[in-house]
Amino acid sequence: MDFKDKKILITGGNSGIGLATAKAFAEQGASVAICGRSKVKLDSALNELGSRAMGAVVDITSTDAIRRFVNSVADEYKQIDAIVASAGGAVVRPFESVDETLFDEDLGRNFKGAYFTAQAALPFLSDGGSIVFIGSAAGSKGFAGMSVYGPAKAALRDLARVLTAELSPRKIRVNVVSPGPVPTPGMDRLGLPDEELEAVKQGFAGMVPLGRMGSVEEIAAAVQFLCSDTSGFITGAEIAVDGGMAQI
Repeated sequence: MDFKDKKILITGGNSGIGLATAKAFAEQGASVAICGRSKVKLDSALNELGSRAMGAVVDITSTDAIRRFVNSVADEYKQIDAIVASAGGAVVRPFESVDETLFDEDLGRNFKGAYFTAQAALPFLSDGGSIVFIGSAAGSKGFAGMSVYGPAKAALRDLARVLTAELSPRKIRVNVVSPGPVPTPGMDRLGLPDEELEAVKQGFAGMVPLGRMGSVEEIAAAVQFLCSDTSGFITGAEIAVDGGMAQI
């Protein structure tokens, strides 16, 4: 897939799936604008991506911060060809332990941030461009401890449907890539002790029909496909890259 001279905006692009996606686009000739919460990780990512990248530290739960980032990207690139809303992350808590603060933070990271990123970037998105939301198998299956994260990811699926209808006059395609379990820094931040986290990882792998966890590169490949001309007749869809986890 050739993305030469394309301009791609990626939230959460300083680590995990977002960084792997940014690398994949940059390797195919695209310029990438990334953001993340950690300056240390952002600087490291920009160093890896090289001259084709720009970035900023952004609190993805703040609409003002999102708009400032998007405007800076538009000033530099003049237009945006694809938006990849990858920022997010879960905190595992029993339903009865979720307070309003955790609810707002989890919903902000996983739905609000993606919603307002797409809204802020829409005026600069090329006609015929693409929006890809990073969902999750948790948006289709019920996992204990994910009473906010799962519904937030399910909301992204419905948002993609709504935007497909609204943006079709501009031929903008909107899709969701929903990964299964993938080892990322975000998984390490589930808020669990090391022993419990390792048990969770093994448990997730055991739930995958293919018998393993996925890789960030496999998720990035699906995102690239949905942003390419090859997928020009795909919109409003959810592509599960989950080893069959949510399919059977």
